[in-house]
Amino acid sequence: MQVAVCGPRECSEFESERARLVGRLLAEAGATVLCGGGTGVMAAVAEGASDAVARALAGV
Repeated sequence: MQVAVCGPRECSEFESERARLVGRLLAEAGATVLCGGGTGVMAAVAEGASDAVARALAGV
């Protein structure tokens, strides 16, 4: 499953935390997370997905 995420380049800390959570949950569910590579929400989603993959790899 692939999920594309886009969002504003500027976001609040709350929005950034939620975006990281969304990225992590998507990755933990097995999704490939695609984003535009920008700052703000897109960067936070990518960080969350990356954190989930790093934890999964560390557990192997």
